[in-house]
Amino acid sequence: MISPITDSEFLRRHSSYLSNVKPGLPPCGDRPGTCSTCAMPLLPHAACSQCRKVREAAVAQGVPFPIDCIAFLTYAVVGPALATRSAPTLVAEAHVDKGREAYAVLSGYKATEQPNRRWSAAVHWAAWFLLRWGPWREWPARQHDPAWRWATVPSLHTSRRGEHPLHQIVSAVFADRPEVLLDAPKPASGREFRPDLFVCEGLPQEAQVLLVEDSWTSGANVLSAAAALKRAGAIRVNAMILGRLLNPAEWGPSREFIENGGLRLDFGDGKRPGFDPRRSPWATVK
Repeated sequence: MISPITDSEFLRRHSSYLSNVKPGLPPCGDRPGTCSTCAMPLLPHAACSQCRKVREAAVAQGVPFPIDCIAFLTYAVVGPALATRSAPTLVAEAHVDKGREAYAVLSGYKATEQPNRRWSAAVHWAAWFLLRWGPWREWPARQHDPAWRWATVPSLHTSRRGEHPLHQIVSAVFADRPEVLLDAPKPASGREFRPDLFVCEGLPQEAQVLLVEDSWTSGANVLSAAAALKRAGAIRVNAMILGRLLNPAEWGPSREFIENGGLRLDFGDGKRPGFDPRRSPWATVK
């Protein structure tokens, strides 16, 4: 079983490139607000198109939104880490510096040459995040509740062989807890919510499941996996995602959010810019 590092050690090693994710942030000046569910930067709605679509589908089917509570560790900015670029580029793109290294961890920890420094960072992230804040907001009071179990979102990349690195990490973090197995029997691609994409068998009645994923772009796979768990009988699904990805090259509001300080927001005291380990990541999805 993996043990978490202390808050102070976690901050020393990782806080320079982590940023608390902020769902439901109202717009301010030139900075866009964020989706109340998944924290995507957007204007002017309170929910992004994907979350609205899933909510509308749930209402039409007479079922609840598939995720009850959601937590993200950090924003991560899609693209190469700036340290690998030229000096002029570093200056020109200084506004995206924070978050690129976080993305480098999420994209690099799955390299076949393990262990590597990205792998080590991902292990620290998952152990600290899951054991510090999960699986429920009442943690650690619920730590020994026999009702909860964990699952990871299966990879849809058919080229990957063997155990997924995220599953390796989470199974070591939660070595003493029962796992729920999800499967994707049909090939799929794209970023669309598909409630029939995954299947889950043998889930005990009234199970409560913590669903873990490494990254969220549109959230389609996480939401589809949560829907499968609810369909199998889970009474509660909480999701914990290491990185909420932002792609400034593809989504204008993400670029505006980053450029106007969305990753560097402090918490009112001017001393904790960007990442505060005491700030609860849990957001109730209504």
